[in-house]
Amino acid sequence: MGCVDVAVAALQSAQQTLKDLKLPVPLPPTDTPALLYDCERIVRAFYEGISASFFEVLRATGTFAPLSSLLRQRHAAHLSGTVLLRRGRETAWSATLSSTASNIVVESLTFSPDGNLVACGTEDGIIQIRDVQTGAERWHVMAGGSWITSVCFSPDGKAILSGDLDGFVTLWDVATGACLGRWKRHSHWVGSVAWSSDGSLAASASDNGMIVLWSVASPEDSSTLPGHQRQVNTVVFASDGTLVSVSDDATCKIWDTHTKSLLRTLEHVLGVRSVAVSPDSQIVACGQWNGEITLWSKADGAKRHLLRGSADVISLAFGTNGTLAAAYEDSSLILWDVCIKQVLIRVPTVFTTPQDVAFSPDGAHIGVSTSVAVHIIRWPTDGSGTFQTCGKKAELCALDSPASAILAAGGHNHQEAFGLSISPDGRLVVAVLNDKVLLLDVSTGDVMHTLEYSSEVVSSPIVWSSGASFVAWGDDEKDVCVWETKPGRRIRWLVGHSDWVRAIGFTPDEQHVLSASDDGTIRRWNVHKEHPVPSILFQCDGKVRKLAVSSDGKWMLSGSLDNFPPDTSSPDFLARPSRKPFVIEGFYPTLRLHDASGRVLWIEHVTGWIASLTFSDDCTRAVAGLDDGLILLYDLTQLLPHITTSSDASTPLPYPKSSITVPEYEFRAESKRQVKQIAFSPHSQALVSPESYTVVPAGLRPLSSQNKDLSLPSAYFYKDGWLWSSEPDIGSQRLCWMPPTFRYDERYSKHLWSVQEHIIACGTPENGVVILDASHCQRPCAA
Repeated sequence: MGCVDVAVAALQSAQQTLKDLKLPVPLPPTDTPALLYDCERIVRAFYEGISASFFEVLRATGTFAPLSSLLRQRHAAHLSGTVLLRRGRETAWSATLSSTASNIVVESLTFSPDGNLVACGTEDGIIQIRDVQTGAERWHVMAGGSWITSVCFSPDGKAILSGDLDGFVTLWDVATGACLGRWKRHSHWVGSVAWSSDGSLAASASDNGMIVLWSVASPEDSSTLPGHQRQVNTVVFASDGTLVSVSDDATCKIWDTHTKSLLRTLEHVLGVRSVAVSPDSQIVACGQWNGEITLWSKADGAKRHLLRGSADVISLAFGTNGTLAAAYEDSSLILWDVCIKQVLIRVPTVFTTPQDVAFSPDGAHIGVSTSVAVHIIRWPTDGSGTFQTCGKKAELCALDSPASAILAAGGHNHQEAFGLSISPDGRLVVAVLNDKVLLLDVSTGDVMHTLEYSSEVVSSPIVWSSGASFVAWGDDEKDVCVWETKPGRRIRWLVGHSDWVRAIGFTPDEQHVLSASDDGTIRRWNVHKEHPVPSILFQCDGKVRKLAVSSDGKWMLSGSLDNFPPDTSSPDFLARPSRKPFVIEGFYPTLRLHDASGRVLWIEHVTGWIASLTFSDDCTRAVAGLDDGLILLYDLTQLLPHITTSSDASTPLPYPKSSITVPEYEFRAESKRQVKQIAFSPHSQALVSPESYTVVPAGLRPLSSQNKDLSLPSAYFYKDGWLWSSEPDIGSQRLCWMPPTFRYDERYSKHLWSVQEHIIACGTPENGVVILDASHCQRPCAA
């Protein structure tokens, strides 16, 4: 990994040497500077993958580099057998230099005084020290189990002050990671910590409105600064030594740190989230929850200007030449000229709601933490190629894209997706956004049809009918949304459930759609009627959360959370449960096998919440994925002779109650996370989730697993930053490393991963809908 770090520095040095080179005779035109810059951006963007495997330099470049990348243009045609990116590609390098995945939420971050490091406080009590050039973690400090809510470097960069959820403030040695001191400063969680510019004082603030001030030389002697009535969001020291604090009580207070007294209170209409003081201590900028930044004269408390933004102000930082950098919760970044009250630069980034944003002291970089990654951004140009900040000129390459526009091959802007699914034939992808539904062509990534749609959530997986004539999902209004995918057809809302729809399924003949809901019912709707009246096939006293329909349409699996132990005494049951009812948080997780009429044929008590269900293609196996990473496989072979072919609920079953139990086999998903999706691999020899591949022993596989058809596709899944494929009798292999902004993350949404044949579609927090095509990858051969 050190060699990759050297490569970044060497490429930057080579670019600077060419720029400074003075020759008596001008050199002929060359693209060498642009190529060197392109190589630098590739190393920074794909650092993680290159560090793991050198060959990812070209593979990642061919798949994920922007269209304008010179290296990609020169070598992509020669990279046979690689994964193709059908949708999600940038047209040019954006202002984001690096995006590094984080398996844990980074709640707070701050730059070192020299701008070379960024410290990240995480939810599991670790402080990560990352390199600004690459975003890679250099080392970390095990700060304890409590959530790190605030971090701050000392002025000399040798120590870090952290605040946590338990009210502790801790001092850390940057070089060794040693704890230099730990104090219980607050009875509530610490929202902000700060150092004075000379390093002599430190302060912390908590959510109960309390501020604590102390001398670094004698930390045991501290003073309390009362006055705020609600949570204090930020404390900062001005260069003149005063302390400035802002709170949800709609005030900004300025404190004399020598006398420990309040100098002035600046009143606002709404709560104040962030604050910054100009280098000369003359101006105080207060960022409010409504997006407004109020500029105050620190000397007399006079209101000077009001700068209006588009969302909550997360972070503020002054330059030395009358500029103010602001980060907003909608992920936009703005550089203001505070003298003329005008926007100098506006950067509409494509990140999800940031956890925290920090500006480097030299004004050249911005650190952004989201729920899935840490991003290092360089300010884009204002058209001239330079801008002034903090007394320095920050020069940017003209190849940077000013708007960080994300475009696919066909050209489309990023929009956050709530759910997506690939059609059974692998030709189309439907994606549900917050304001529209898109039907995408897999081969190009282009939008074929767009329908207006408004929803804040997709409450169920998006499911296609077998012939791809219909697609359906649950929305935030407790309805079933059905779209006939022919041109000109509109979305229909099937109204009847009294609670959220959690699962959808179609009958194989495409005549009906089935829906399972938190209202405890499974309903059947005729999709060819304009306003169908649903049939209630089943009702329990709890919530039906999952549903699967067998390939022949004769069976259904349901997963529910019952309020009471289910009755298993019915004479119609073909098998008895293998264990007693199990209660979790007041609910009884229950698996049921139904016939097509909804009649219950078998009940099993399970030990965890059911997160996913599926049948094998030959209907001899049923599978349940649980929320603790456990996978349960059931052999239904013994029940097959007993199943009636009639869908008439009045037809009696021809066999009496059986004393048999359905064999259950346990597997553990590799990811150990909630198994939100589960399916059999194309060869039926393994169980595949978005993040795991679990081989089923030969004796437990479905009867269809004997199919040796070599034309069947591989199984695809994501694990540890890589896209993997797996073949029977051969095993799994890594296909390509995936940059964090292109990755599926189950924490983001459970409805944003879909695989059909060799096509993989996923929804990402930063790049929207990403479509990958692995059909050109070389398939391994058995030894």
